[in-house]
Amino acid sequence: MEPPAAAPERFLSVTVAAAPLVRLDTALSEIFDRIKPGRMPRREGTFDPLDLYLTEPVAGGAHPHRVTISSPVGAAETSILLTNLRDGWSSLSMLVARAHLALQAQVRSTPVGVEYPLHSLQIWRGGETDRYVRVMRDDDRWTFYERGSVQPFEDQSSYRRHRVSDRIGRSTLLDYCRALGWDLASPDFWTASGDAVHYDEVRN
Repeated sequence: MEPPAAAPERFLSVTVAAAPLVRLDTALSEIFDRIKPGRMPRREGTFDPLDLYLTEPVAGGAHPHRVTISSPVGAAETSILLTNLRDGWSSLSMLVARAHLALQAQVRSTPVGVEYPLHSLQIWRGGETDRYVRVMRDDDRWTFYERGSVQPFEDQSSYRRHRVSDRIGRSTLLDYCRALGWDLASPDFWTASGDAVHYDEVRN
């Protein structure tokens, strides 16, 4: 399987944490007990990133929410979190980051050719947002946004390009993640070291 990060026709949305799987699992169980009591049952099973959505998440949040966490092969101290929400369930990622306090990043990158492209990276340290950079087009207008501490690996010269759409792309985000220690373009990153943990919402 081609890694989702390297497939331009696929929406890339993933949260990566420098924390073992058990810490994310514990955090999610506690969070769901608080915000969705009894509605996000937990199960263990195989890991398949294509199981949540084939090419991109469904628009809106009316569909039942799903979350999968796993640990990449050979990276016991790393966990990844995937959702079936278009925004990657960013509010949940924030709560998880505040629970484990380790380095965490969320990457979102739309497929090539979509009407409203988006490429963004958010980094948490100590449970707080340390850096956020984003390029997007909304209502036919491109915007670039940044806040927080500039990271040593960032190509700041690209942020001054005349065409806003050229300032950040998927390749930029992959380079930034490699600098953080996570190679999202590697098949190993998307190969689980064991069973994944799934939380699938149940609605009445």
